[in-house]
Amino acid sequence: MQPEKFPSGYIFELQSVEKQEVVKVFDHLDKLKYSPVSPKAFTEKGLYMLTTVLKSEQATPKQR
Repeated sequence: MQPEKFPSGYIFELQSVEKQEVVKVFDHLDKLKYSPVSPKAFTEKGLYMLTTVLKSEQATPKQR
């Protein structure tokens, strides 16, 4: 994923407190609490943009 491809307001970086909450709620992300990097998250508009791109013909080539 390339965050710079998304317009401002479509993706954001989680703050430390938000990161801790995500780790607490989702057990499978336990290793994330040891990462010095703050994860990125999509806004609702960002998710819509991402799904639109992934559904495009360029992203999903036709099977032969």
